[in-house]
Amino acid sequence: MKQGRLDAAVGAMLRQVVDGYRMFVVITGRPLESIRNALAANQLLGDGFPSALVCEERDIYIWDDGDYQPLLEHNQAATAAESALLSVTRPLAATLRDAWLPYAAAKLLRDDAGLKEFEQSQPAVEEQRGYVELRFGSVTAARAAQSWLLSHLPDNEPITAVRNNRLVSLRHTAFGKGAVLDVLRKHLGLRSTEVMAVGDSGNDLTMLNGSYGFHAAAVGNADAEVKAAVIAHNGTLLKGEAYEGIRELLELCGWTPDAVQRIG
Repeated sequence: MKQGRLDAAVGAMLRQVVDGYRMFVVITGRPLESIRNALAANQLLGDGFPSALVCEERDIYIWDDGDYQPLLEHNQAATAAESALLSVTRPLAATLRDAWLPYAAAKLLRDDAGLKEFEQSQPAVEEQRGYVELRFGSVTAARAAQSWLLSHLPDNEPITAVRNNRLVSLRHTAFGKGAVLDVLRKHLGLRSTEVMAVGDSGNDLTMLNGSYGFHAAAVGNADAEVKAAVIAHNGTLLKGEAYEGIRELLELCGWTPDAVQRIG
């Protein structure tokens, strides 16, 4: 979506995909209610469209019996595994805030106001979501913080730092969009080659870097590392940005639902 809105014609095309007995899955870092509200605002919610939602880059909900039903065993295990890491990720975030951030603001990125706009998720939100999320005022600042975090991760804990635009999250290495999309794929009885994943930011890399064998595509405004991963694995690099890229992809597939196996 561009500025929170999706072109109506693209939405209609995506509905055709589902009407043609294919699946359209939204995979996002947003909580469930947040993505439901965003889809509803774009008139893209209802009657089994989208076919499934992945929220928090971790929790799977599949349309069934008139609503999105959680893949309960997976969701509970994933949330518990991430929540168990809060005792490690919170001190790590505090070290970044108290030690690295002042140094970086003064020495490394003195001309970038993004570090001065640093925010950390509230403890109550972290307890609810199961992970620490850091927000910066610029992509440059977020990249620098992610790099620092990756170089300071404990060797004995399954933790990684994932960037989505200006957000950096400390997450469990066993999850992420690629791994969770693969869980959904297996649950639905699909082959990896029947899945097409489309992305634009760093948190999409695990879907697009060939790790799970999905067909990969990146929209025109995707991060450089995302485009590089798609190109390296013979994926489709689109010229259009955001929803225009989705329109372009559907056109490349022949405009018809029968040509599209799945867009994740």
